[in-house]
Amino acid sequence: MAMSYTLFTQAERAAGLRFYVRTWQPPGATAASIRAAIANIDSKLVVGNLSTMTDLIDDNLLAERTIALLALTFGILAAVLAGIGLYGILAYSSAQRTREIGIRMALGAQRGMVVGLIVREVLLLAGGSIAATVPLAVLGSHLVRSQLFGVSIADPGVYGAGILVICLVAAFAAFLPARRAASVNPVEALRAE
Repeated sequence: MAMSYTLFTQAERAAGLRFYVRTWQPPGATAASIRAAIANIDSKLVVGNLSTMTDLIDDNLLAERTIALLALTFGILAAVLAGIGLYGILAYSSAQRTREIGIRMALGAQRGMVVGLIVREVLLLAGGSIAATVPLAVLGSHLVRSQLFGVSIADPGVYGAGILVICLVAAFAAFLPARRAASVNPVEALRAE
């Protein structure tokens, strides 16, 4: 938004003045004092809307905050959808390997080893997604660096948080298939096919 500051008397259409007042009082008490001071100067002057600087800043940042909220919402939705997709892949893979898991357990494999087998798959998928997304995130951050307030384009905390979220989504997606695979009865698994 373009702005031009001129003298009030030189304005083409003098619509009103805006004053900024710094005070140590609470805003409610200051508003009453300001109205009284203006009324003492000229009772015909009308004091329009009084607002705090915090309110003005909040109004100016409303669009940016809305965009940030939408990005957060879509990011959470993407993480949930990725978790559901990963769960589906792992559940299908575990179901296809029921016979193999049954044979492993019949030969003495412990539940922890079976869970480790499923978790290893998850770690490979999560590692691949991290290896693909971190370079893309670095490139994307260069494109939107003017919109990143208080965050550098190479902030390790942000990337660490992103990697942690990927790992948590992968762990939650792997929980049910790993538990189901660890509870396979070897006798029923061998009879299934």
